[in-house]
Amino acid sequence: MRPHDHMGWVFNGPSEFAALAEPFLAEGAALGERLMYVPADPDPADVARLMSVVGPDAIEVSGVAEVYGPDGIVDPLGQRATFEAAVTSALAAGYSGIRVAADNTSLVTDEERLAAWIKWEVVADRFIAGSQMTGLCAF
Repeated sequence: MRPHDHMGWVFNGPSEFAALAEPFLAEGAALGERLMYVPADPDPADVARLMSVVGPDAIEVSGVAEVYGPDGIVDPLGQRATFEAAVTSALAAGYSGIRVAADNTSLVTDEERLAAWIKWEVVADRFIAGSQMTGLCAF
């Protein structure tokens, strides 16, 4: 995947998410992108393995609640601002953009969350198309 790409992927369990994210993030590291790994709840063993592959300075690890909000209901414009700031910061630090691997399962668990997520996806697609961001949304 390259900047402006955005895809969804299905996985089964937290360790499978880490295994899915690893090659995606390694590709981003090779492209000089700032990496964001967003599992539901970061597992230290998974994080250590990812850091050994991409380097500890290239990756930011945050839980879903930290990135998308504690209630799990995504605010599309607020979320756009979050990622816009991340892109700006990465570019200022000399990275070529950002690459985000996020476990978004908890953000689509009921009708209210799913409706908010669908609105966010429209905003996200437009944002990603015009910025130095590559996104992997996993469920």
